[in-house]
Amino acid sequence: MKGLVSMEATEKKQVLEKVEKIMRGNEPRLATFGKILEELSLLSGFEKAFVYAEGMEGYRNVFSWGAKANPSLDKFKNDFNQNEILQILTAIKEESHLLIGKSTGENPLLQKMVQRHAIMCALFVPIKEGSSIHGFVSFENSGTKVDCDDVPIDALHYYKKAVKLIDLEPLMKELAPSKDIVNRIAETSRSVIYIVDCDTKEIVYANKTAFEKYPDLMIGGICHETLKDEKQDQPCAFCGCGKVRNYSDVFKTQTFNTTLKTWANHSFSKIRSETGKNEVLVVVDDVTNDKLFFEQQGTLEYYDSSLEIPNRKALIRDLTNVLSLKSNKGILLTIDLDSFKIFNNTFGYEYGDMYLKEVSKFMHGMDESFNIYRFGGDEISLLVMNASIEEGKNIARKIQRRFNSEWQIEDIEYKGTVSIGMIAYPKSGTTTDDLLSKVDFCLSDAKTKGKNQLIVYEKTIGDDILRKNQLNEIIFKGIEKNHFTVYYQPIYNITKQKYIKAEALIRLYHKDFGFIPPSDFIPIAEDMGVISSLGFYVLEDVCKKLMTLRMMNTDFECINVNVSTKQLVQKNYVTKVKQILDKYDIPGSMIQFEITESILISSFDIVAETMEQLREFGVTFALDDFGTGYSALSYLTRLRFDTLKIDRSFITAAEHDFAGIIMLKNIINLAKELNMEVVAEGVETDVQLAILSSYRCYNIQGYFFGKPVPASTLLQTFSKKSPDLIPMQTKFDTKTIINTFFSETNSKFVFDLFELISSGMDVYDSLMEALELTGVHLDIPRIYLFEDLGYEVRKQMEWTANTRYKPMTVTENTAIFFNDYGSRFDEYGIATTDKKDMSEKIGKSLSFFRIESIAEGLIVVNGKKMGYIGFCSDDEHTWSKEELSVLYILSKVAGFVIGKGIK
Repeated sequence: MKGLVSMEATEKKQVLEKVEKIMRGNEPRLATFGKILEELSLLSGFEKAFVYAEGMEGYRNVFSWGAKANPSLDKFKNDFNQNEILQILTAIKEESHLLIGKSTGENPLLQKMVQRHAIMCALFVPIKEGSSIHGFVSFENSGTKVDCDDVPIDALHYYKKAVKLIDLEPLMKELAPSKDIVNRIAETSRSVIYIVDCDTKEIVYANKTAFEKYPDLMIGGICHETLKDEKQDQPCAFCGCGKVRNYSDVFKTQTFNTTLKTWANHSFSKIRSETGKNEVLVVVDDVTNDKLFFEQQGTLEYYDSSLEIPNRKALIRDLTNVLSLKSNKGILLTIDLDSFKIFNNTFGYEYGDMYLKEVSKFMHGMDESFNIYRFGGDEISLLVMNASIEEGKNIARKIQRRFNSEWQIEDIEYKGTVSIGMIAYPKSGTTTDDLLSKVDFCLSDAKTKGKNQLIVYEKTIGDDILRKNQLNEIIFKGIEKNHFTVYYQPIYNITKQKYIKAEALIRLYHKDFGFIPPSDFIPIAEDMGVISSLGFYVLEDVCKKLMTLRMMNTDFECINVNVSTKQLVQKNYVTKVKQILDKYDIPGSMIQFEITESILISSFDIVAETMEQLREFGVTFALDDFGTGYSALSYLTRLRFDTLKIDRSFITAAEHDFAGIIMLKNIINLAKELNMEVVAEGVETDVQLAILSSYRCYNIQGYFFGKPVPASTLLQTFSKKSPDLIPMQTKFDTKTIINTFFSETNSKFVFDLFELISSGMDVYDSLMEALELTGVHLDIPRIYLFEDLGYEVRKQMEWTANTRYKPMTVTENTAIFFNDYGSRFDEYGIATTDKKDMSEKIGKSLSFFRIESIAEGLIVVNGKKMGYIGFCSDDEHTWSKEELSVLYILSKVAGFVIGKGIK
């Protein structure tokens, strides 16, 4: 097979032209599909293709293609099992395509899977209709050593176009099992099987067993009436018809029929109806005998049938009994499987149950004496009687060591981690509630600290619990007595030279604890379920301030309000927001909701729907703390944002690290490509501001332009027609310099300057180029840089406009002036002087180098004076505000670059 690396450009062009011609032809779709793949195989090396679609018995391979160029492919098959197919579907759900091979490394599970099938490189492309996936195509290479890096972008483009030719309907009809076979299976089953129309709740099919079990059952009858539950006038509470939205979803539950006095397991799964109706297949198995058996054994109430171990209620019973024996002592451990939710979402709940069973089996097989309980969900508790803390730690370490190796769960190899909380009794607790509360806190602490941790209860943790309980009470009373206040941090636009927005920040003050950080009380408020009340309190306060600002005819855009995703999934949230806006006559466009990226969103669909409803009356959205959370790019692709707020960690990194600058630059460019406004958070220094502005990030939030202030101060700031940021001409401060430096006339120079210092070239080479760039921009004949060597200040580099200017050397006369750099600079690090103001000897020395006027900027690195940069003019010169602003920033740039050289 001829690969890309061995083809000439003209050959590649010919192949693509031929593909285009085939696409424009009138041949049947599958024939066209095959011919396109034949041509593209010359470019990409993909020799096989398999089309998968969902049938009644799961996903099936409904069409296969093999390259004619490889005679060894006459007989081939694809044997992906159902679990592997579901892995692929999960991975490509939000993707246009996915390349998997030895070198990709982006999806280890799929990488292992293709290796098991001896596939060198695979391309998976979904078959979509709108946002729904109906199948996918797998393009594969097994016979030749073609890596994913060898597949050209042009080929990927045409593979995706080729997939659009696939029409699944005729393919499915050819391979679909006959109705007779399906009916035979259903009719011979001892399970109750019926199909429900989810829209009308009518039964459209039932098998023989269903009619035997329910003699009054009728096709066309309403299911909850026909099945004789007590509440015949409304749908059953357990019904899963509305809970399965995708064809791969299965909802399972267990019920007790009060009329028939029977227990049953129900399974609900969506099916493809020939009539296109919204139908669900229901399978019901009678488990009454099993229930009666456990009742007879007296263990049903205290037993988890899934893992076949005692449950939480049994733990409470046994722990209470143990604590009643005053002489007894022991250990309680609770184990939580890290990332178990992700495992369930990836492989399905059936595999999740099998995983838990494997863990339970391992613990039963340990050479230890303890009782095992299912504490709830993916949590398992161990009650170790007559044991010390050290013995408990040994058990925990054995469990953690087991999790360092892979688990074999059916056909899956999986390696996870475990978090463990542990407490000793009666030393750390003498009541059941107290012990369970404390061990739960330890477990939560273990997960907070990065998972895969063992946290043993001790006094400091007790102090944390005490503080949490105190905060619970403070928050509760704070809401009740209105102790919360709203502060506002302004957002400044450096091109408009004014405040344009502000962010509302909730604050809580207590007479004993002072101001309590939001990072402390917000999570607790969420746990208490009062975060919604706080959110509406902030929104109402913001609307009051906006009403005042509008009456004062202030020049501003909007106020940002932080919103928890828990608020966005509430049913009446949109209605309540609209009521508050209408109450104060505030347009929605004056509110921007900030969603924190560090909070994991599990209900993307609901959040997206709520956001779109709020957009209908003008509300916009910002993604806060970008880059600090779980899946930043996923947020940007799955939710629509108007503004991206860059986390302060990126701003700080850019000030001290070239890699940080590159990251910051690309984040800003990404946001602009997505047509989003950019706000930089946590800006505190002029160097940070300079870097941000050079990459055209003009909206600044941080202490440099303002700390969070009470509402009264904000009203004063916004009410001024001309904010007091640009002083009188006689006063020259940092903000004046910054505002001048970032004028439109300087914008290209600023951008070029920071592109230069982020290029990664040698420290002094980049400085020399910066001097030349500045000299040309300002039309200044000479720029010099003096650096402190520890014992004296010496000239390190010099740029001159042309050869007319003699190289400047430090003579005995000028050394006095140049070495005395510590006293002549003002508080902003700027100094200007003319030759006529110097001593006669120094003036004559400067005349020799054609220098009449000098302006200098101090270079500071980590708080230490390291030298200065100077501009020289060959005539009597009044230095303009623009020239001095460039000098000021250039001195900051020099300090930044020299600082890199020192490290």
